[in-house]
Amino acid sequence: MLARPRRPGEPPAGDAISFSLVPTFIDPTDGHVAVVVSSAVDRATGDGTIVVAQENVAPADYRMVLDLHDWRLSDPAEPADAALQYPYAEWFRPLPPAGAAR
Repeated sequence: MLARPRRPGEPPAGDAISFSLVPTFIDPTDGHVAVVVSSAVDRATGDGTIVVAQENVAPADYRMVLDLHDWRLSDPAEPADAALQYPYAEWFRPLPPAGAAR
């Protein structure tokens, strides 16, 4: 997977993960975004879980747990019946609005 936190110990709540069918993330016909709600990650190994909130899914899937191994998200497209069918992910932290306290 492509998603990787910036520093060990992250991701904090509020980070976003963008999922895509293509590595360029510019296909306007696909994609999905989830927001990190919480995480439990071993700083030494980069293994753990990330809880995300998402929309445009069934109510039972509003909150989803993603596995993290060696600071990389497990490939959400494997196996073929995985909940997420996006082989690419990008990790980013939204910036606060202009003028907002940091």
